[in-house]
Amino acid sequence: MGLLGDGTIVAGGDSMDISYGSDRFALARFTAGGRLDPTFGNAGRLLTELDWSSADLALQGDGKIVAAGGSDDPALARMLPAGELDSSFGSAGTVVTSLGSRGAIAASAATIQRTYEIVAVGTNNGDFVVARYLPDGSLDPTFGS
Repeated sequence: MGLLGDGTIVAGGDSMDISYGSDRFALARFTAGGRLDPTFGNAGRLLTELDWSSADLALQGDGKIVAAGGSDDPALARMLPAGELDSSFGSAGTVVTSLGSRGAIAASAATIQRTYEIVAVGTNNGDFVVARYLPDGSLDPTFGS
């Protein structure tokens, strides 16, 4: 869950969709007064096609929403303020970072830096992974190895 500068509340999580056959990432946005925001998604709700578990939301100052999660690899998705995937981010709005043979590591938390770089973290089998992404969703080559 997160709070935008105008008092708007954004909440996200997993939603089991029986017709889809797995969890899907879902979002809802509420006005500062607590009502579903009709300008977001479908009457304030958004059920994405992303079939990975969500773990965290990070809100950019420009109203964009970054969701962190994954299944076998860390994954990020960025939505525009109206709720659609941001096509200028990664591949059609999503980024999945392959970690090769390290095993299943999903992103468990994310934050946005002042210049819109995204820092995501995750763990698995005692491994701790930190990655920084540029505003376009590509890995930041100046961060770590």
